[in-house]
Amino acid sequence: MKNLSKRDLKLLLILGAVLLFIIVYMAAYLPLSDKADAAEQEAAALRPQLTELQGYYANLDNYNQGIDDASDTIKSTLKKYPTDVRTEDLVEYATGLERKLKIDLTAIDFTEPTLQKQFTTLRREADQSISATDRSAYSIGEILSCDLSYQEMKDLADAIAKSDDRSSLETMEISYNAETGQLTGSVSLNKYFITDDFTYHATQTPSVELGREDLFGTVTPSASSSSQAG
Repeated sequence: MKNLSKRDLKLLLILGAVLLFIIVYMAAYLPLSDKADAAEQEAAALRPQLTELQGYYANLDNYNQGIDDASDTIKSTLKKYPTDVRTEDLVEYATGLERKLKIDLTAIDFTEPTLQKQFTTLRREADQSISATDRSAYSIGEILSCDLSYQEMKDLADAIAKSDDRSSLETMEISYNAETGQLTGSVSLNKYFITDDFTYHATQTPSVELGREDLFGTVTPSASSSSQAG
């Protein structure tokens, strides 16, 4: 084998460098370039979402204030509804109407609670976290049979409409009683409540005297009066 000349050796070195560059280019640069292109495409696809999130963050204080305002509104609205309505509550309400309006109730009938809607409310806790509470809204009804005058009928409808404890007048069936000159009929009404984790508080009823030891109020004669009678 003949000795390589310096010129041939330089050519071989140059050729080797070119081959090495091609190998490095094919093995490293092209895959990295493809990955870079893919990353750029992915970033371009996410850029609108990033812009949107940046806009949300810029208005974060407004959103937090909105959450607090909505929570206060929800809380104040829920306070207007009881967490439960039971039979004794309906009886007390009906007898209260009877006393207030001077109507004559002849019967009270009740209907079972009916689910109206289920929903979730959010509230901010002391640690600034947001908690969710599942709630259910119900209606429960009662039917009042009564004898009353025309003015008392209007007063009854007005009292139910203006009730503070979420009552609504559903139907009123009234007829004229020729024997008494009064009206007789029935009134159907609904009361509404929203359940939550709660402790039920029974309706406060006025105190009622339980009776007397002597129903007839007789007088027991003393010993002196008995001797005088003898």
